[in-house]
Amino acid sequence: MAKHIAHKMKILQAPTDSNWVTAIVDGFYTQAKIFAEPSTFGVNNGHVSKLCVCEGTHWDHTKVIINYDRGWDVGEERPEVDSIVSQLEDYAKSGVLS
Repeated sequence: MAKHIAHKMKILQAPTDSNWVTAIVDGFYTQAKIFAEPSTFGVNNGHVSKLCVCEGTHWDHTKVIINYDRGWDVGEERPEVDSIVSQLEDYAKSGVLS
């Protein structure tokens, strides 16, 4: 069952042993690897160490608009980045990983 976090984030698959979360954030299909503690490898030294965002609500490798894998590959300048990362940071800090 999907769980709603904040107003614009719908969790499709909660993190398990691998710390990967799949969600619809601000209308974008999003996969992220999150950690309970911030890291120098994370976006802005935060909890999100990997992030892939596609246009639409389903995975499509041809529609990737944001990709971060311990560094920016594409999409750092997109206006959606701050909101998506902020919501994932809040989720990581919510205790879901403890």
